[in-house]
Amino acid sequence: MRWQDENDRPLPSAVVCRSLTDRTKNGDLNAEALLKHNEEEPLVLWAWNPGRKQDGTMRTLPAITHAEFVAATRQWIDAGMPCPR
Repeated sequence: MRWQDENDRPLPSAVVCRSLTDRTKNGDLNAEALLKHNEEEPLVLWAWNPGRKQDGTMRTLPAITHAEFVAATRQWIDAGMPCPR
């Protein structure tokens, strides 16, 4: 899953959302599987275990906790997985 463009700039939320909800692009994950992925996937969990970037600088923690991220995922799923336009 890509979150940045070729120049390391964040992709628009609508683009990321469409990729997350497109089962041909998300590893064929339905809503329940996406939630489980965000709860347990080692690569997702890695975001909350910062280390060093390839250039040696430190990575930073996400703006929210992992628990808040999972809760937000659950809320989004419960709302029908809407994507911004």
